[in-house]
Amino acid sequence: MNFPGMGLMAVQYNPREISNIEEHQKLLNRTIHDFIRFLSYHHANDLRSAGVSEEGLFYMKRGQIPENYTVHLKYPFNYGGQISFENMVFIQARPFHELIHLYINKQIIGPKGTLHPQQLYVPAPTGKVYIPMGLFTGSGGKNKQDRSVLAGFTQGALKDLAMRSMPGR
Repeated sequence: MNFPGMGLMAVQYNPREISNIEEHQKLLNRTIHDFIRFLSYHHANDLRSAGVSEEGLFYMKRGQIPENYTVHLKYPFNYGGQISFENMVFIQARPFHELIHLYINKQIIGPKGTLHPQQLYVPAPTGKVYIPMGLFTGSGGKNKQDRSVLAGFTQGALKDLAMRSMPGR
């Protein structure tokens, strides 16, 4: 499969039990919500390059994901990945996210059902926003932050959001 702008990352199987699945899901949902808001203020140009409309950016500032986009965990949770901004990427659901999971599932699902191989090769998009074809405009130019941050959150408020979203909070 061809994944433009993505390398393959080898990950080792690291099974773990989730004692409270509801609490885990709440943490994941809250982190995704905060991640979407963070992107809308700090990576607006990258989001536009990835095809997000101005209306989509408006809804992202409220923590809502635009149609045909999703947040993907780069390093799978079952293989030791964490619920954190560093492990998340904003990506088009079709075709890119579907292709990533198709590629992973072909390695996991064996002839007699689900397997858990010791090692997977996972397509790993770089950055926080996957931009197909490598076209991007950058966040703010000359190592400066995206100016859209002035329209909403301050840098400190975004750090507080990230801290609240960390496991154990």
